[in-house]
Amino acid sequence: MFNLTIETLDNLIDIQRQLIDIADRKKEMIIERKIDDLIQINKNEEIIIDQFIKLKNDLEYQIIQHSTNNDTPTSLNDFIDPITDLSLKEKMREKQSILFQEMITLKDKNQLLEHLLKDSLQFVHQMVDQLTKSKQQNYNYTSPMQKQTATFTKGFFDTKA
Repeated sequence: MFNLTIETLDNLIDIQRQLIDIADRKKEMIIERKIDDLIQINKNEEIIIDQFIKLKNDLEYQIIQHSTNNDTPTSLNDFIDPITDLSLKEKMREKQSILFQEMITLKDKNQLLEHLLKDSLQFVHQMVDQLTKSKQQNYNYTSPMQKQTATFTKGFFDTKA
């Protein structure tokens, strides 16, 4: 009865691990500035995320189907608590714990990727600013005296008393 739920939890754990591997590859691609590879990794990630969403929905459906009382469980904990078979309960708690740890790992890696992307964008903006400012500067030599005479066109004593 609960074997399908355990199998779904195992599949969710596998998908989380795949997403962690993808996050590691994305980090390498960002550091090495391989944009084409990063785009391909993102496409693969979208497919895996769709699989994750489908499995999550399946798990929610299974939880609703297995609920023993009239109250529908709102979380995996609410679903596991009423199970009377201790070995099954322990196995499900273990799967839940593994899944939770993998989710935390993925979240940390995604935060690192976000930081790397922000740094990369900041670098690009600085490079663009430097390139646009350098084109605006006048590279022709002008005498310092010419600049002074241009700024002091009216004499100090040319004012009325």
